[in-house]
Amino acid sequence: LLSYSLSLPISAAVVGMPKIEHIEANTRVARAFQPLSKEEMQRMSGGLSAQYKASIDRFFSTHVDA
Repeated sequence: LLSYSLSLPISAAVVGMPKIEHIEANTRVARAFQPLSKEEMQRMSGGLSAQYKASIDRFFSTHVDA
């Protein structure tokens, strides 16, 4: 999902990482990052259930970064 997020037109991606292993894995992904193709983006997006998408939309509709 980090590759998906970085393929969007964004300036930065901030990811919660509770363990050093997560930081290391995300660093490897970021260093080797190549934008996903439009087809890959659509396939990943289509793989999420409608219910999960609705849950994410609800969360971000009221989310405010501190």
